[in-house]
Amino acid sequence: MQSKCQSANTGEYVKENDSESTSKEIKTQIVFLVTTPMGKSFESIVQALGNKPPLSVPIDWMSHDNRALPQITSRVRFATHYALCLISREIWLDDSLTLLDKFKEAKFWDHPGDSTGSTSSGSSRSDRVQYDNECKCWPAEHIVEIDSAQEIGETTKPDKEVSKVYRTLRRGWIYLPLWWNCHDLAIRLAYLLVHASDAATNLLKTLLHFLQIARFNEVSGKFALTGFKIFVGGWTTCAGSAIAAALLGPLGPVVTAVGLTASISGWSLGFVSEMVNMARNSQRKNFETALEKRFPQLRLLHN
Repeated sequence: MQSKCQSANTGEYVKENDSESTSKEIKTQIVFLVTTPMGKSFESIVQALGNKPPLSVPIDWMSHDNRALPQITSRVRFATHYALCLISREIWLDDSLTLLDKFKEAKFWDHPGDSTGSTSSGSSRSDRVQYDNECKCWPAEHIVEIDSAQEIGETTKPDKEVSKVYRTLRRGWIYLPLWWNCHDLAIRLAYLLVHASDAATNLLKTLLHFLQIARFNEVSGKFALTGFKIFVGGWTTCAGSAIAAALLGPLGPVVTAVGLTASISGWSLGFVSEMVNMARNSQRKNFETALEKRFPQLRLLHN
C-alpha cells in the first residue's frame, strides 16, 4: 500500500496510480496530534531543574485495537515534541491493520525547532526556506517513538492544501523553545483543519491551557525557584547558562554572568525570570494577533 505523503528519505511526493489519484484526493482523514520525546539538549535543561521525565506507557504497536494508543490528555507534559498527523479514515477504522501499519500510512507535519528538535522529526532551523517537515512519512523506527496521540477530528482537505496552511503558519515564525514552539504550531494547524467542530475547539483550548500549566510546573516556575541552586549551590556554569538561555533568550548569558559575579542568592534570576515570563506572554499574544490576521478563525481558539 503506497501513501501519498513525502518520502522521509527523498522528500519527493510518492503518488498512487494516476487513474486513481483524482478519486483518492478528496477523502476523509483523521486529524491527530502526536507526541514524541524531545532532543537531549532540551531534556537536559528539564532534568537540571529537578524534573525526571515520567516513564512512557509501553505501546503495543502490533495491536489491532486503536485504544492501545495512550491519549495526550492522559499525560500532558510540556517537555515533549508535538506533530500533526493525518491518517485516512478508511485505514484508521480497518481492524485488519496494526497500529504500526496505520501510522506507516500517515503523513506528518511539524516544526522541527532549532537546537532542541525532537528525536523523531529531525532538525532544521526555523528560518530555513525549505519546509522539510511537511507531509512526511515517518519510518517505523520513528513511529515507535510516539508515546501518545490524540484524535482531534476529521478533515477533507487534500494534503497539498494542508501543506499550504502549514507554510502560511510557519512563515516568519520566531521559534522560542519555551514560549512559541512546536506545540503552538501543531495545535493551531489541527484547529485550522477541524475548526468547525465545537468539540475539537474545546479540546484544543483545554490542551493549550494544560500546556501553559505544565510549562510553569516543569520549566519556567522551577527556573525562578532554583536560582539559588544554580548560582550559589554549585551547579556548573554550563548548566546555568543553558537553562538561562532557554528561558531568557539573548539575556541568558548576561544574567548568568551577573549572578555568578555578584555571588547573589538567586534573587536577581527570580526577578528577571518573572519579568521575562510577563514579557514572553505578551509576546505570545502579539504572535497570536499576527496569526489572526492571516487566519481570522483562530480568534475563537485564542479567546
